[in-house]
Amino acid sequence: MFSALYGQKFELSVNSGLSLTYIPDFTSYIAIANDGLIIPGFINIANSKTPILFCEAPSEVTIKPTFFADMELRYKITNRVSLTFSAGYSQLKYDYDTYINTEGTPQVKLSDISSDYGNTIHYYINLKPLNVTMGFLENKLTIQGGATLNFQIKSEYSNVLIIYSQELVGDEIVYDTERVYFNFHGNPSKFLYGIHMRAEYDIAKVLSLFISGQYFFKSIYHSDSKSSQINKMYIPFLLQAGFGFKLWKF
Repeated sequence: MFSALYGQKFELSVNSGLSLTYIPDFTSYIAIANDGLIIPGFINIANSKTPILFCEAPSEVTIKPTFFADMELRYKITNRVSLTFSAGYSQLKYDYDTYINTEGTPQVKLSDISSDYGNTIHYYINLKPLNVTMGFLENKLTIQGGATLNFQIKSEYSNVLIIYSQELVGDEIVYDTERVYFNFHGNPSKFLYGIHMRAEYDIAKVLSLFISGQYFFKSIYHSDSKSSQINKMYIPFLLQAGFGFKLWKF
């Protein structure tokens, strides 16, 4: 009788697609060892040959596409309303370039020194606990919303850029550190939280198309005494689109 009235209560699905991370352009806080380092190979701001030059420099962000995947369990409360829980893998990926234009050091775009400058990617385990899903158009269209929690796995980025000089001494090429740029943005946050909204439409019995967005209330980088101001600029918005495949109803 219960089954006849309410049907199958649980649905398990897998979701995957592309994601884009949006971060507004920001101001970088740069420290420059303008004349190289005292001890070669010891990359530290205290190792500068001359007093450190501090400056603020504009940074332009470029969006980089990446991918995500998760498993979702949906529990039907009524014919139109469900609770969902999902767990998966996500990335925040972007690039930025910083323009140095301050007295006492050459004007330069840091990406002209190294094409790898600014390339950033953060890896997370993503949880969406107890999101609420509402169905429309005989449940072909669903709107979902709730909390999103992200636990950092690892990050790939660089906050130091080094220019090397070379000199021929006898028959040997000797390398030295000509200039070093230190970018203060703090260390990656181990935990990000925010809100999640998704619109999904069934295009076949077991296949759906969706678009979703996640807005975070916390910076990608955690604050300290040197980076508290810039951290306010690293609050991301994540746009995702992809397909869902229904694996099992029970």
